[in-house]
Amino acid sequence: QQGPTVHPVSVAMGQFSKLGLGIISCLGVSLLALNIFFWYRYVAATQLWGRLEDGSCELKNPKAYTPGWKFGWSFPVTGPSWTDVPCSVQLHASSHDSEMVGEATLHFTYWQGLVWEYLKD
Repeated sequence: QQGPTVHPVSVAMGQFSKLGLGIISCLGVSLLALNIFFWYRYVAATQLWGRLEDGSCELKNPKAYTPGWKFGWSFPVTGPSWTDVPCSVQLHASSHDSEMVGEATLHFTYWQGLVWEYLKD
């Protein structure tokens, strides 16, 4: 007489706790969601880039600007570091068939050294 039949899958599942499987599942779903988000940003930026026109811009008042929050970026361990500073300015932009006057946000990027400079705009 043979004993009860045990499926190999149920044996393998019995070796892992439900909490561990839940954590692994959450990590997998999170990585998939992050991947979808970055692909969405890539496609959106590619479409936006394709609609750009050649033109020229002129700052209406170069001394009148409103800096935004500074964001620091760096690659881990040995990569470069930089700071992104968004600034709201009054801008006059024109191309061969259109013109725009109004407020725009310019992003200024500057490289950082070993010691970051946060005091200046």
